[in-house]
Amino acid sequence: MPTNGGAALRTERVTRQYQMGAALIRAVDEVSLVVGTAEFLALLGSSGSGKSTLLNLMAGLDRPTSGAILAHDRNLAEMNALELARYRSRTVGMPCAWPRWSAASAAAVCVRPSSACTWKNG
Repeated sequence: MPTNGGAALRTERVTRQYQMGAALIRAVDEVSLVVGTAEFLALLGSSGSGKSTLLNLMAGLDRPTSGAILAHDRNLAEMNALELARYRSRTVGMPCAWPRWSAASAAAVCVRPSSACTWKNG
């Protein structure tokens, strides 16, 4: 159980930078947030604002350039590959976004992931 006041997930000054030629791109810039147990989080923003990058960081699919991401007080950067896989399969739920799919279709696949290969958008 979490000991940080009920936080299931906490980011502390998380930054993710990418080098594109001579330019340094700050896709995520010192984001700090707390998501409590049983809370839902929605990220809203324009295209290119860093939403997917932040979600990938919180899911343990990418590592921050700086800062920390803690899930139930465990730093994702300190987890090995098996621990990260378990974290993702037991804790993280991210809706899929495929072209021409409605939000309801994506949510249905996320509820029943085994149906992802046979799902037909009606």
